[in-house]
Amino acid sequence: MIGDNIRKALEKKGITSNVLAERIGVSATYISYLLNNKRTASLETLQKIAEALNVSLSDLTVDIDFEIQQTTTVNESESTYGIDEDMKAIIEALKNASPNKKAKVLKMIELFDDEN
Repeated sequence: MIGDNIRKALEKKGITSNVLAERIGVSATYISYLLNNKRTASLETLQKIAEALNVSLSDLTVDIDFEIQQTTTVNESESTYGIDEDMKAIIEALKNASPNKKAKVLKMIELFDDEN
């Protein structure tokens, strides 16, 4: 998902992956891994990518299909996308949060993932 979002941002901005790699100080190979969803980026790297592409962190991390999900009924969302009312509330709250708050939430989620 994140790789797809980075790819779309690159295309929209007319920037190559090599230029992005140079801008944020990583190898072109690493960017390729991210674009193909073969590696995960740290929050710090995602912030650098967002800044280099002049997009928000949420543009890179939020599921692009959420707009489609909002148009479905709650039951369809739960069965098709696994989004219940609690998840919708979280996503709505994040939509209006500052980039700094979004970054903190993502860091908390990473901490929970590390525990498993």
